[in-house]
Amino acid sequence: SSICKAREVGKAEAYVLYVEAFPGLRNAADGLFPSPLKLKKEKQMPDILLVDDDRNFRDLLVTGLKDFFNKLHKSGALPQEEEFNLFTAENGKEAIAILQKKKISLLVTDIQMPEINGVALLGYMNSNLPEVPCIAMTAHSIPAMKRVLIKDLLDYIEKPFKPAKLGNIILSELSKNKAEMGFRGISVASFLQIVAMEEQTCLLVIETPDGLEGSFSFKTGELYDAVFGELKGMDAAMKMIPMQSEKINILPLPSTRLKKRIQVKNLMGLIIEAIEAADETNSLDA
Repeated sequence: SSICKAREVGKAEAYVLYVEAFPGLRNAADGLFPSPLKLKKEKQMPDILLVDDDRNFRDLLVTGLKDFFNKLHKSGALPQEEEFNLFTAENGKEAIAILQKKKISLLVTDIQMPEINGVALLGYMNSNLPEVPCIAMTAHSIPAMKRVLIKDLLDYIEKPFKPAKLGNIILSELSKNKAEMGFRGISVASFLQIVAMEEQTCLLVIETPDGLEGSFSFKTGELYDAVFGELKGMDAAMKMIPMQSEKINILPLPSTRLKKRIQVKNLMGLIIEAIEAADETNSLDA
């Protein structure tokens, strides 16, 4: 347990008693604060990479996060030795150059960026650094997404947001022991949802741990087709959506005429249907 001074009330002083019976976040006087000693023990301070092509936004984000962490240190909610190194990049290309030289503890990225966008950057993370948690900044509402993305190293934050909100998500992600919880990489379902939300035109190529390959074809965010071995269209999509892929590559859509084998108005509905069907099959096999 710990006691932190919350604020002065008139001539008296108000204190908040935190009982560490349950891990997670707690509600302090000034908002949500993570529990003391919640972060995993690292050999060095966590390095966080922030990627966005808007320089002013990057600068504001860095300043806001530093202020947020400083307030936690002063309140006693976060130990003084738990410091954070913040690095920035203006696009996916610059981010990958940093990732190849420095061990990053967590990635925060925008999606719409020049040269290499956020979707391609997340594909790089999934293929090369599947143990690193990622947070995608998006301008789109994502209420239904959490339901299907339980074992996933990708979280989301909707723009606009206050730095404190992002700070809490960062602390939550860094506090989890992902390996013990079975988290590794970003799910196929996450990539599909991001591509659709951001209205991307691309070929999403996935490679399974046993070396099998499949693909999803998107045009301006609409799922047109899926191929997995001899399966095509809806059958292929239903097979691949629940998968945890070894590698995901984002490629330009071929110039050949695109067949529209998949007719769905609600991609999230298809994702949920595929995952629930896979869960039911797995429970019957067990």
